Amino acid sequence: MVQAHLNPSPTFAFVSGAMPASSSAFMYTLGGGAQIPIGARFIVDAAYRYSRIAADSTPSASPLNTNGMTFGLGYRF
Repeated sequence: MVQAHLNPSPTFAFVSGAMPASSSAFMYTLGGGAQIPIGARFIVDAAYRYSRIAADSTPSASPLNTNGMTFGLGYRF
């Protein structure tokens, strides 16, 4: 029998330094996407997502913004 023990301590790095994982801030995400059928069995999809994590109360802090896009090709059985 093999056992594993984990002690994670995540940190997030961005341009202005490291943000400690123990803090919390307001976050929102907006996004949308579409699936387009191509023929009888194939579909193409695309999606976009924008997220923003608010900054803390210090004057030098700025919010963290992320943008993500995904594209896919699917086959229906």
